[in-house]
Amino acid sequence: MQRLYNHCQSLAVSTAYHVARSNNAKKLY
Repeated sequence: MQRLYNHCQSLAVSTAYHVARSNNAKKLY
């Protein structure tokens, strides 16, 4: 269970990072 939670947490972090990157890219253009 803890392992699954850690996996979901890292997935959420990478998704948030990707969204932040795409938002920054939209601001640049």
